[in-house]
Formats: sequence, C-alpha cells, structure tokens
Amino acid sequence: MMLLDVTAMHFPGVAFRSFEYRAVNPIVVNRPVKIHGVQTDKETVVVWAEESSSSIVGMTGKITLANV
Repeated sequence: MMLLDVTAMHFPGVAFRSFEYRAVNPIVVNRPVKIHGVQTDKETVVVWAEESSSSIVGMTGKITLANV
C-alpha cells in the first residue's frame, strides 16, 4: 500500500490502471523503509521499497497510470 500511496502523492488526480507487485526479500518490522520510484515512460512507474540501513529491496512494483 505504501508504494501506491507515495505514487498517488506524486501524481495527484491521476488514476491507476493496474498495479503489479512482488515481495523479493523480508523487511524487518520497526526499521525505517525508503520508497523509491521512477517513471519509465508516459504511463508506467516502477517502484520499490528498501530497508534504509541495509538498502535491501523488500518489495518491487509496476504501476500503470490510466489518464495521462
């Protein structure tokens, strides 16, 4: 949900057409997490969550924007 929330803050008023995600590593509870993302083309945003101290990626995702 955090991947979607952060993306929604960066694209206000834009609907999402689809969201694909994959857990790739465990993220330990009560440790800081950074959410990153990059828009790869007009309709696609690639996002990932990583543990702040170790930079281990825990979750990856691809969001397709609907009304761009």
